[in-house]
Amino acid sequence: MALKTEAKSVCYHCGDSCGTNNFSIADKNFCCNGCKTVYELLSSNNLCDYYTIDDKAGLKNNIPLQKGKFAFLDATEIQNQLLQFQDNNQAKINFFIPAMHCSSCVWLLEKLYKLLPGIIDSRVNFDKKQLHLTFNPTEINLRQIVEKLCEIGYEPAINLSDTKQGIQTKQARKLAFKLGVAGFCMGNIMLFSFPEYLGMDKQAEYELARTFSWLNLVLALPVFFYSASGFFRSAFQGLKAKTLNIDFPLALGIFSLFTRSAYEIISNTGSGFFDSMAALVFFLLIGRWLQDRAYTSLSFERDYESYFPVAAVKVENNKEVYVPIKNIAVGDYLRIRNHELIPADSILIKGLAKLDYSFVTGESKPVEKKTGDSLFAGGRQKGEVIEVLVQKPVQQSYLTGLWNQHEKTESQVENFSQIIGKYFTYAILLFAIATLVYWIPKDIRIAMNAFTAVLIVACPCVLVVSAPFAFGNVMTLLGRFGFYLKNPQIVEKLASIDTVVFDKTGTITESKPSLKLQNFGLSDNDLLVIQTMCKNSGHPLSKEIATMLAATAQNQVLNLEDFQEIEGKGLAATYRNHHYKVGSASFTGVAKGNALVQVYVAVDGKVEAVFEGKHTYRQDMNQTLNALNIQFSLHLLSGDNDAEKPFLVNYFQPEAMRFSCSPEQKKDYIHHLSSHNFNVLMVGDGLNDAIALKESFSGIAITDDINCFTPASDVIMEGKHFSRLPAILTFCKNAMKLVKNSFLFSLIYNSIWMVFAMRGDLMPIIAALLMPLSSITVFTINTIGIRYYAKKNKLNI
Repeated sequence: MALKTEAKSVCYHCGDSCGTNNFSIADKNFCCNGCKTVYELLSSNNLCDYYTIDDKAGLKNNIPLQKGKFAFLDATEIQNQLLQFQDNNQAKINFFIPAMHCSSCVWLLEKLYKLLPGIIDSRVNFDKKQLHLTFNPTEINLRQIVEKLCEIGYEPAINLSDTKQGIQTKQARKLAFKLGVAGFCMGNIMLFSFPEYLGMDKQAEYELARTFSWLNLVLALPVFFYSASGFFRSAFQGLKAKTLNIDFPLALGIFSLFTRSAYEIISNTGSGFFDSMAALVFFLLIGRWLQDRAYTSLSFERDYESYFPVAAVKVENNKEVYVPIKNIAVGDYLRIRNHELIPADSILIKGLAKLDYSFVTGESKPVEKKTGDSLFAGGRQKGEVIEVLVQKPVQQSYLTGLWNQHEKTESQVENFSQIIGKYFTYAILLFAIATLVYWIPKDIRIAMNAFTAVLIVACPCVLVVSAPFAFGNVMTLLGRFGFYLKNPQIVEKLASIDTVVFDKTGTITESKPSLKLQNFGLSDNDLLVIQTMCKNSGHPLSKEIATMLAATAQNQVLNLEDFQEIEGKGLAATYRNHHYKVGSASFTGVAKGNALVQVYVAVDGKVEAVFEGKHTYRQDMNQTLNALNIQFSLHLLSGDNDAEKPFLVNYFQPEAMRFSCSPEQKKDYIHHLSSHNFNVLMVGDGLNDAIALKESFSGIAITDDINCFTPASDVIMEGKHFSRLPAILTFCKNAMKLVKNSFLFSLIYNSIWMVFAMRGDLMPIIAALLMPLSSITVFTINTIGIRYYAKKNKLNI
C-alpha cells in the first residue's frame, strides 16, 4: 500500500516549517500568527519588497507583546535619559537592535517612516547593530515606536545602565568563551591523538583507537558549531550579499576539515584531521583577539580628551575658568558665547539663547530659548553670552559623532585594500581548488592538507586591517601634540596635499593683537555696550577689545537687543534704541585707514572710535613657512587690508595673496585651485573660514581657545603647536609610505607560504599559526615604523 506524503510548507516570512499550523493568506503560508501579522503590516504599507531583498529573512514573532511592558517609556524622566535631543518638532534616539542580521533588516528599518508617520528619518549602523531615529514627538511618542519595533520583530535592547563600552565588553567576553572552548577541545583532541602521533599499532588496540576517534568527533562538535560560528556567519552574510569576503576561505577550510574528518571516522576509513581543525580555529581566534586588542588600544572614543580638544568656560565665584570637557559635572555653571557649542544638556539660567542645531539636525534656523528652558548638547549659540546649568554628564562619544556625522571620508587606501582583499580571495579559491585537483589522484590526505593550508595561510585579512591600524597609530600620536584628526582616514588626505592656503588673522598671527583706542566721542556707557558686544564674540580681535575694556565694564553684562555677528564683517546690536556696529571699515561705512589693524566703532551710523594696532606673528613663523615652501605651493587669503603685503611677500608669491576677502571669496579661491587638480589644504582659525575649510580637500582649524572649533574642519590644531605643521605633514607622508610597504610585505608573505602550501609541505596547523603571525608582524612593523618616523620628524615624546 502506497503511503501518501504531504509536502512540508515553510513560512513565507521567516522560513521555518509550518507543520500542522494553518495560518495563511492567499497562497502564502505562515508558521504562526505573529509572522502572519507582520506580513499583513508590511503588505498594507507596500513594503513587501522586504522579501525580494533576502528571501525568508523575517524574524519569528510568535510571542505576543506583554501589555504595559514598555509603559515606563511614558515617564518624562526616563525619556530625558534616553533621548539625545528634543525640541517641539524633533527628537533623536539611538537603539541597539540585537535581532538585526541581514540586508533585509537594514532595508526595513530604514523604511520605518512608512510604518510610522511620525518617523522623520531612520539610519542603520549594521556593524554596531544600531538604529538612529529622528521623530516628531507631537505625532508619535517613544513608547509607540518601541512597541511597533517589537511588533515587526526588532525589539530594542533598552537598559539605562548599558553603555557602548558595556556592549564591547560583552563582545570581548563572547570571543574569550569561544577561544576557551576551542583551546580546551584542541588540547584534549591532541591528547587522544598521541598514540597516532607516536606511530603506535592501531590494530593491536583497535577498540581503544576507535573510542578515541569518536571522542575526538564529540570534542570537535563545539569547536565547529560554536567557536567557529563567527567565521561561518560572516561568510554566509557575504554570500547573501553576492560577494566573497575574507572570512569565506577560512570558513571553507574549517568546513572541509570537519566534514572530511567526520566521514573518515564514521566510515572507519581513517582518524581524520580534528586536531588540525581545532588548532586552526584556536589560532584564528587568537589572531582575531589580537586584532581586537590592537584596535581597543586605539579606540577613538576611549579617551575623549586625547583627541577632541573641547573645553568649556566654567563660572566660579563670578570668575571664568577654562575646564576640560571630561571635568564638567552636573550642577556646574557654564558661560557660552556666540558661536560656542553647548557641551552638555543644560538649563538656561541667564540670557536669551538663539541656538543653531544644524550640528544635530541639519536645520540651521536658530531656535530661541528663554530662561528655564532646556538646552541640548550640540547646539551652537548665535547671539549674546548665556549662562547654563549642567543637567546631564557630557556624552563624549555623542559630541564626537556630531562632529563627524555629516561627512564620510573616502579612503583610497582602504578602497584599494578592500579591492585587493576581494580579488585576492578569488585567487586563493582558484589556487586551492587547483591544488586539490592536483593532489587527489596522488594522495587524498595530502590533498586535504594542502587544500586547507592554502585557504588558511593566504587569507588576506592583514591587507584589510593594516591601513586603519597604521592610521589609528598616527591619529593617537598626533593627538599628543594638539593635532586632533576627525578620523584616521584624514592621514591619507594630509599625505596627498600639494598646496597650502593660509588665513592670516589668528592663523599665522597670534590671536591677541596689540591695540590702542582712539576715542572720538564714546561715553562710558557706550564703551560698556562695546565691551558686552565683543565679549559675545569668539573672534580674536573681539576678545582683545573685550579684555581692554574689562576695567570699564566692571563685570557688568548688558542685555543687548538684536545682537548678531556677521562673518568677515563685524558685530551689530541695539541698546536703548541706539544702533551699534563694531567691525571693518566697509561694515561701519568709512574709508580704510593706513594702520595694519583697524576695528571701527559706529553708533547710529556715525564712527565714534577706532581700535588700531598690529598683529604679532606666531613664534617660529619664519622657519615654519620656509619649511613648508620647500614642499608645497603656499597661498594667503586675508580679510584684512594689504598693509602688511610688503612683509608677507617674503613668504608668499604676490599673485598668491588676496586681501580684504569675504568668506565667500575665500571659498571661490579654494574652488578655483581645486578645479585645477590641486589638493588644497586650508589652514584657518575656524571662525570666518568655515565655508573655505569645507571647500578644501582638507582643512585645519587653528585655535588658541580650545572651546571654539568648527565641524567643517578635518583637523583641530592648538595654536601653540603651529611650528610643528611641516613636521606633521611630512610625518603623514611617511606613514603613507609605511602603509604601502606593509601591503607589499603582506602580498609577498602570503604568496611565499602559499607556494609551500600548494606543494603539500605545509600542514593546516602550521598555516593557522602563520596567519596570526602575519598580522602580528604587520602590526609590529607599523608600530615601530610610526615611532621611527615620529622620532625622525621630532614628534617623539
